[in-house]
Amino acid sequence: MAAGVIGVDAIRKSRTTKMHQAPDTPPRELKVSENHLTTYTYGAHVYSAMLQAINEATDYIYFASYIWKGDEVGQQFKDAFIAAANRGVTVCLVFDGFANLVVPGEFKTFPDKVEVLQFPTVRYFAFVDVRRTGRDHRKMLIVDGDVGFVGGYNIGSLYATQWRDTHVRLQGEAVGSWKTPSLTSGIGTNAVA
Repeated sequence: MAAGVIGVDAIRKSRTTKMHQAPDTPPRELKVSENHLTTYTYGAHVYSAMLQAINEATDYIYFASYIWKGDEVGQQFKDAFIAAANRGVTVCLVFDGFANLVVPGEFKTFPDKVEVLQFPTVRYFAFVDVRRTGRDHRKMLIVDGDVGFVGGYNIGSLYATQWRDTHVRLQGEAVGSWKTPSLTSGIGTNAVA
């Protein structure tokens, strides 16, 4: 199965189809009670805001993404997470193994200071009960319990300018209602499962 996915990815990359640009729509802001809500429909804008939040983190970062490409944009996120961990911020990362089969293994390697959980590429009980495949499609970032991002954007250069999706940034007390794993016990031991 893994060979098939890698083969399809290689064929897809070899095509010379014209890439279309997504509409560069500016973010829209709205205040709801004591919270600030920003809606993004252009990847480059949401990535910029996410990286700013990561760079300003002082306590913890929780990040989950289904697809996290090992390209230029993916590397910007990786570098920002490592820099945050080096400043003493607790950094917990979750990504899906199957969705990232074509991402080089060295990209998925992090210093011990960064807690990493990779959902397994194949789960044995998936063959018994397809509903329990364990795929992790979440795409969220929570920083210091004060700012959070959630939506449809995966992380990668393709999604920055050639993909149309929606992501929301929430800042304020409502972010506290978003559940994160226990950050005192960690989510892994820098183990890619």
